[in-house]
Amino acid sequence: MADNGDREPKTCFVVMPITTPAAYAEPDGDPDHFAHVLSHLFRPALENLDYEVLPPSVAGSELIHAEIVKKLEQSDLVLCDLSSLNPNVFFELGIRTALDRPIVLVRDELTAQIPFDLKAINVHTYDGSLKPWILKEEIPRLTAHIRASVESAPDAGNAMWRYFGLTKPASPAEVGPVEEKIDFVIAELNKLQPRLNAQDAKADTISIATNAYRVIELINQYARGYRIELDAFFEPPDRIKITSAVPLSSRTSNQFLEWTRAAELTLSIKTGL
Repeated sequence: MADNGDREPKTCFVVMPITTPAAYAEPDGDPDHFAHVLSHLFRPALENLDYEVLPPSVAGSELIHAEIVKKLEQSDLVLCDLSSLNPNVFFELGIRTALDRPIVLVRDELTAQIPFDLKAINVHTYDGSLKPWILKEEIPRLTAHIRASVESAPDAGNAMWRYFGLTKPASPAEVGPVEEKIDFVIAELNKLQPRLNAQDAKADTISIATNAYRVIELINQYARGYRIELDAFFEPPDRIKITSAVPLSSRTSNQFLEWTRAAELTLSIKTGL
């Protein structure tokens, strides 16, 4: 890579399939085919033109989609590999196109058909076999295609805009450091929510048991003279059972019902120990 001195390096975000479909992995026994396309073909071609390569993200935080969109918006260039017609690739291509930012389209020789909307754009076809003697020719060819695509884009725009005659690009959201921090905090809170819900459920169970003990204590104090048994540990533990040797008066029964209802508990009364 050439020396840029103190200049900010140009950045190129690579949009491409991350996982390798069986149709690609099985013939050559290479389950990491597209990772090797990136490292052995795309990266050398881009570095020939002094681009800092921003690879596609493969795993990580809850904010991975936000990070992808940020790269699609801010990168000087996006290299988009249409090979295997991956849906995620087309989604990211749509975002970049909506922003009217420069893009370079490529595909491998196995991807014969592409959507008709893209056929009007110059899509470079590369040999994905990655054999050393093939790469010796493919890297300069791709370098030349990238250079030509960039030089043909006026004002760093998108070729599809010129073809379709569009005039009003999408406006990126104004998100500063404070908003980014807020987004991060929200994402972290979302991860904590299941744990908080579990804690709330546990607290509810403890609260029910505590209420049951308080009601039992009131009943014990009030029901002196009655021979009663109390049980607050049915399943679920939200029911109080009273078994009395003699019938309880209506006034006493109503008082017990009032206490249990106030505590959001259920009361059952049975006569005869």
